[in-house]
Amino acid sequence: MTADAANPRSTPLTISGLIDSRPISAIQWRVFLLCGAIVLLDGYDLQALGLAVPALARQWSLPPSALGWALSASLVGLGLASAFLAPIGDRLGRRPVLIGGLLLIGLTSSATALATTPTALGALRFLTGAGLGVCQANSMALAAEWSPRTRRATLVTLMSCQVGVGAMLASLIAPGLIGRWGWPAIFLAGGFGPLALAMLVWALLPESLPLLALDERHAMKLVSLLRRYAPDVDRAQVAAESRPIEAAGSIRALIEPRHLPRSLAFWATFSVAAFLVYLLVSWLPVFLAGSGWSRDASVRGITWLQGGGIIGALVLARCIDRGLTVPALCTAYCIAGCAGIGFSLTSPAGWVWPVLLCVLGAAVSGGMFGVLAVGARLYPPELRAAGLGVAAAVARVGAILGPLIGGWVLAAGAQPSTVLAWLALPAGCVALIIGALHRRLRPDPAG
Repeated sequence: MTADAANPRSTPLTISGLIDSRPISAIQWRVFLLCGAIVLLDGYDLQALGLAVPALARQWSLPPSALGWALSASLVGLGLASAFLAPIGDRLGRRPVLIGGLLLIGLTSSATALATTPTALGALRFLTGAGLGVCQANSMALAAEWSPRTRRATLVTLMSCQVGVGAMLASLIAPGLIGRWGWPAIFLAGGFGPLALAMLVWALLPESLPLLALDERHAMKLVSLLRRYAPDVDRAQVAAESRPIEAAGSIRALIEPRHLPRSLAFWATFSVAAFLVYLLVSWLPVFLAGSGWSRDASVRGITWLQGGGIIGALVLARCIDRGLTVPALCTAYCIAGCAGIGFSLTSPAGWVWPVLLCVLGAAVSGGMFGVLAVGARLYPPELRAAGLGVAAAVARVGAILGPLIGGWVLAAGAQPSTVLAWLALPAGCVALIIGALHRRLRPDPAG
């Protein structure tokens, strides 16, 4: 028996291999909890203005439609920042960029409480959206980089689900805040949270180990963090992973021959998945009311959809972690198509439609979270925030087209059950894209 065989610890490990080989530690749980809190606050802030619009319109004596630009401004800021600012995290590190993004969200959300015109409101919401775009991509990337490969999709999906939790939190506390202190209170609460979280991130959040390992200039930081994460491991037994990273955070690198096929596959899949989700979220209460549901029941329909989405996302994530990415996602979107057709074949009354809504949510919302979890595995650490950020920006096209096309189809006189049945077409497209491009959706070996 050789000395190396007798002493397995003498075999050098990479940083990624070290994370994959060890149980999840307290440091990793701290990363997951803080990143989850960041995503939760993002969900709160994205929902805040929509909840404040009725009170704002009354106070400013404006029709709610006059605030439409302000409602869109945060989404525009989020999309642009996801593509052009979030990749800075690949160069400077996740931690400083997250702190900067949280400070921007906190300050601009707090300042929104002082807005007196729709123009000022829109400008501040644009800046808040920019902070959200920076934080979303980098928090997802950081969580992915601290996750073992065998649990990465599940953990990233749990992060993604916090957007919905944050939106639900906003909807629960907004009536009390607005009723007692007026509409500014919802933005002051949305500003205090990110500012407090920025302090916690500064004090408690570690940098990405895989990202530090790529640059020899961070050798001392890497050694210090390794001592805290794995004190029983000799730094000499951890192989250097330094490689040329001139393209770190580069959008151009995403379309170079090595990454272009997976980038195009990810963008196409994510965009159509976002189209389906935003069409449903925007128009489902109208579809249900037009089919004879009461107003309250129509609003509760979103709960059936979102509840199914969370369950579906976790099931799909476990399948992805077990190497079943293509069959799991293809099956999910085939189920979505069948559920859509089911609405046209059954009566809106009774228990069938709520069940179909849960199934549709599990397949469509869960499917989009599953696609995002796949995206977190596609790129190496030095391109992960860029890859996720640009994909989020590209997917905004689908997110914008979903509500628009839903409105056009309804305006043309289509029955709600027919529109839901037509969801089988884009759902089938996602399944076909994934099936045709399955080789392009494989993780990058360096990731």
